[in-house]
Amino acid sequence: MEIVELSMQAFGPYLKKQTIPFETLREYPIFLITGATGAGKTSIFDAICFALYGKASGSDRDQETLRSQMATPEEKTYVSFRFRINNHTYQLLRQPKQIIMKERGEGTKEEPAKAELYADPDNENQLLASKVREVDQMIEEMLGLNYEQFRKMMMIPQGEFRKLISENSREREEVLRKIFDTSLYLEVTEQLKNRKSAIEKDIQSFRSRATEELDRIHLEKETELPENPRQAMPFVEQDLKEKETLINEEKKKREKVNEKVTTLQERIRSIENHNSLVQEWQDYLKKQKSSEQYRGEIERKRVEVKRAEEAEKLKAYESQVEEAENHLQDLGKRVKRTEETFHRKAHERTTKQEEQKKIEEQEEERLGLKRRLESLEEAMERLSEIKKKEEEREACNKELERLDVSIEQAERSSVSSRETMETHKKRLSELKNIEETYYEKKEAWNRSKQAFQVLKRLNETTKEKEDIQKRLEDTRKQLNKAEETLAGKKERQKKAVEAKTSDQAYQLSLTLHSEAPCPVCGSVHHPSPASPPREVVDEEEIESIGDSIEKSSEEKERLLSRVYQLQAEEKAKSETIDSLIRELEIEAPSSDRETWTNLLSRYQEEMNRLENDMKELSHLKHEKASTEKEYERLQQDLEKTQETITVAKEKKGRLYQSAATADAEIKEFYRNLPVLEPMEEPSATDLENLYSDIKTTFEAMTKRKKEMEDTLAALSEEISTIQGTWNQLVETQKETEERWKEKKQGFEQTFEQLSFTDKQEYEDSKRTQQYVESIRQEIDSYFQNEAIIKDRIARLENQLGDDTSILPTEEVKKEKEAFEEEMEGLREIIVQKEYEYKQNLDSVDKLNRLLEKQDTSEQLFYDIGDLSSTTSGDNSLRLSLERYVLASYLDEILLQANHRLQTMTDHRYQLKRSEGIAKRGAQSGLDLEVMDQYTAQERSVRTLSGGEGFKAALSLALGMADVVQSYAGGIQLNTLFIDEGFGTLDDISLQQAIECLKNLQDGNRLLGIISHVSQLKEEIPVQMQVQTDGSESAITIRHLGN
Repeated sequence: MEIVELSMQAFGPYLKKQTIPFETLREYPIFLITGATGAGKTSIFDAICFALYGKASGSDRDQETLRSQMATPEEKTYVSFRFRINNHTYQLLRQPKQIIMKERGEGTKEEPAKAELYADPDNENQLLASKVREVDQMIEEMLGLNYEQFRKMMMIPQGEFRKLISENSREREEVLRKIFDTSLYLEVTEQLKNRKSAIEKDIQSFRSRATEELDRIHLEKETELPENPRQAMPFVEQDLKEKETLINEEKKKREKVNEKVTTLQERIRSIENHNSLVQEWQDYLKKQKSSEQYRGEIERKRVEVKRAEEAEKLKAYESQVEEAENHLQDLGKRVKRTEETFHRKAHERTTKQEEQKKIEEQEEERLGLKRRLESLEEAMERLSEIKKKEEEREACNKELERLDVSIEQAERSSVSSRETMETHKKRLSELKNIEETYYEKKEAWNRSKQAFQVLKRLNETTKEKEDIQKRLEDTRKQLNKAEETLAGKKERQKKAVEAKTSDQAYQLSLTLHSEAPCPVCGSVHHPSPASPPREVVDEEEIESIGDSIEKSSEEKERLLSRVYQLQAEEKAKSETIDSLIRELEIEAPSSDRETWTNLLSRYQEEMNRLENDMKELSHLKHEKASTEKEYERLQQDLEKTQETITVAKEKKGRLYQSAATADAEIKEFYRNLPVLEPMEEPSATDLENLYSDIKTTFEAMTKRKKEMEDTLAALSEEISTIQGTWNQLVETQKETEERWKEKKQGFEQTFEQLSFTDKQEYEDSKRTQQYVESIRQEIDSYFQNEAIIKDRIARLENQLGDDTSILPTEEVKKEKEAFEEEMEGLREIIVQKEYEYKQNLDSVDKLNRLLEKQDTSEQLFYDIGDLSSTTSGDNSLRLSLERYVLASYLDEILLQANHRLQTMTDHRYQLKRSEGIAKRGAQSGLDLEVMDQYTAQERSVRTLSGGEGFKAALSLALGMADVVQSYAGGIQLNTLFIDEGFGTLDDISLQQAIECLKNLQDGNRLLGIISHVSQLKEEIPVQMQVQTDGSESAITIRHLGN
């Protein structure tokens, strides 16, 4: 990826739009970014990272602080970023969440974060994505890098990689995990741990459930089972066989007893059948006797039925006579009612005829009303026009009243506005120079703030220097003590060796004999043999002293290296203090912390005073702005009010003219109106009321005439119909009377033919048809039942023969009950034993399945447990799966880093991963060491001095960029930024670092460095200068060689 151009506005310290043409810098291997502290150098990196990922570059910056504090709601914060991948150009536009002015109306609103990605912005300008998530996803896919990988690969922020060098193994693991996204391996480890724990719980569950199943088993014999289910199985299986044998024996006993019960049951059933037949025979004999006693009553009822049948025949004639008589009476009543109705209707017609004569006498009056209505209708044709004119005149009068009120209010408002404007004008004159005063105070505050920040850093740096000096003094004391200890131990070693030599000489002297050659010098004379030593030292003590000297030497070297490191840090802090004093541009009486603290207090007070002044001036500024807006609004309102008064007066004149014209037309209409009634100047409403009254009277008279004619016609027709009905009813009455006489004569003749002596006997013999039918059924049922009883008695006597007595059953039932009780006892034993057998069989089956599952889980536990222990680092190397992967990444990074580190240190130092095993349960694999070729020893990277540490951190950062890039899917990032750190290098180391960085130009890589080091300004001709006036910053690119 190549950076083409970066533009930003209201971003960080850059209030106005700034554009950086990175493509024009490609011909130079390296460029320098310079500027005062806090001017906004790192904000350039933040803008690039924000454009791509919506986040700042440093770990201590967040998106909320990206918007310029000096930006107003009218100024939008955004970043535009152009870059090129595989000869294709893209443009990113991104803006953070911010408060801006509303597009419509007054006030502000919160605008959410936005992002847009375009392809080929110079030609087609194709929109690829317009949502934040879509843009983030597409950028990550295009670059093949996530946020952590990109900023580690392209940007080296302040202190980030120094922390990677100095942090402990666990913190380094977190950094590498984010960069290489190895959470998958950690997840695999956790899943294996969870799987191991779950299997272990399953095994415990299987064991617990197996014990429970074993406890459920009930043995036939009182035997104590082993606690181990596997060992208890043979006892349980033997018990199952014994239970099965016992159950079969009890079933055979029950079958024999059941046979005896069945035999006795058959005998009881035979006796009960005989007794049932005897009982039935006795019951039928009783029924036969009862039936013979009831025969006389049956004969009486037969006679009653015969007499009722004769009365029923006569009753039919009697009903016909009664029906004819009733019909005749009804006809008489109807004839009478019809006659009365005829006479009433005739009288009503006579009355209506008299009323009709009166209506005919009013006909002339009705026709006069009709003629008046016709005359009024001619006048009413123009009545709607006159009504419109009257409404128009009324509306004009109301509008004239409203305009009078409106003009009066507008004139009062004009007077009030002029008075308020005069007051505002005086106040604006008082606030004329408020902006100049405010910006003077603000500029003074910015200068004080910049000096305060420098003083604050001076104070902190001085404190750090004092701390370093204190540690340096302590370390020097420790070094002196270590040197004295080492010298003492060496002296002790020298004396021990001498004592050992003396002892060896003494021991040799003991072997010398006169005239015998010395084994050392060969002389046969021994004038001065060695005397016994004062102290005897063995070889082990000498070796122990040597080991102690070696440890003391290591301690001395460590302290000496620490002294060098602290001296370098002290020098770096001194240079920083000198640089800050030059940047402060004031003469201080001294450079101790007390001086900086006093100056800090003074500047803090000055800033607080200026802030209070600025707040008051800002309030006055807002007051002036609001007063100006209010004055302008009042002036516009006054002009609108004057215009409103003029328009209202013109409209008022037009309304007067319209009202006068309408009034003249109305008066002309009423003058020409024909006189219909004695009215003085009738109005349109008077005409409408008169027309309505006459029309109502005319319609009422017309309706009454029509109703009377219809009523007389209906009465005449109704009277004619009633008269016809009356005549017909009289004729029918005569015919019905003749039929009644005939029916009555037939009844009397039939009565004489029957056996009734008189009518009273006839009436007594009457019965209902239902009653007669029930008596007849009773008689038939009696004779049928009598025949059935006789037949059943004969059949039973045939079955029983001569034995018609009841036989006893008690003894047989008692014997049967005894056998049934015995069989029930056997059944309960069988049920109990079968239940125990089935329960034990189920428990054995469950137990076998649980043991099989337990075996499977235990085998799986051994496999998963070994995997879990290995991947989680519980192994001889104390190395987890994730750390193993991270260690391989770290090896690749160190391989690339050492190429640069050896160049910058003249091949003195080489970074390497420690292969030692961590102690006290800690994880291994990610600890760093440095190989010092001068001492041929390995030591911790924490012992490196400030400059050496920077070289190592820079080499590690460059190596990591190479490795991450190799895993990024072939995307080549041709730009690298380095922020600070060069101030800790001496001149030689700085030159080596610059040469190493220049070599990065191979492959068309663009390198940007931010630093305050003056030698870099001399070495690097292309410089991006960030200038600030305290409130906002600007970027200028300079080519010093031109």
